[in-house]
Amino acid sequence: MALMIDLGLNKAISPRGKTALGSMAYFRPPDRQSSTERTLEERRAFLGVLYVTSSQEFLSLHYSFLQVFLYEVAVHDTIANTGYGALPMTRLKMLFTCLDVVKQFFENFGAISPAHYFNFTYFTWSLAGHVSVVLSKLCIFSGDSWDPNFARSTIDFPAMVHEMQEKLKQAAALAEQSVRHTPQAQSPYR
Repeated sequence: MALMIDLGLNKAISPRGKTALGSMAYFRPPDRQSSTERTLEERRAFLGVLYVTSSQEFLSLHYSFLQVFLYEVAVHDTIANTGYGALPMTRLKMLFTCLDVVKQFFENFGAISPAHYFNFTYFTWSLAGHVSVVLSKLCIFSGDSWDPNFARSTIDFPAMVHEMQEKLKQAAALAEQSVRHTPQAQSPYR
């Protein structure tokens, strides 16, 4: 929003007259046909700022998922300890980092208003499902000094699922409420 204000995109369009620098014609924008017309560049800038400020939550959600995708390799049993070379603590560090990032993902997901849930794409829901699977793997993984009880105490999986269910119920209630308050157009074929 600050960027929009700095660019002056929040102000109403006013006809531009001569300024104190009137003799420097090359500083003035080209004349417009109408004083209420915005240029394409102004519209793009306005929509860009609006998009970035409203999608910050979604960007952080996707960023968290990318980190989960990077560190979830440590949960897979198909990689032997010898695959980590001379760094025996690498897998353990990756497991702790993965747990932290999973926690961050669900905190970011919980920060999003349930009113936005119906704007999620299938991809976003599949990300949430995938991170849930990684969390469940972290809660049952045993080996390499990893304590699954620590994972369970860090993120309570059943409580997290219950919280998501409650938010989905809220989203459904909001959707039903908006449908009731939206005037429906009469069909000419009735």
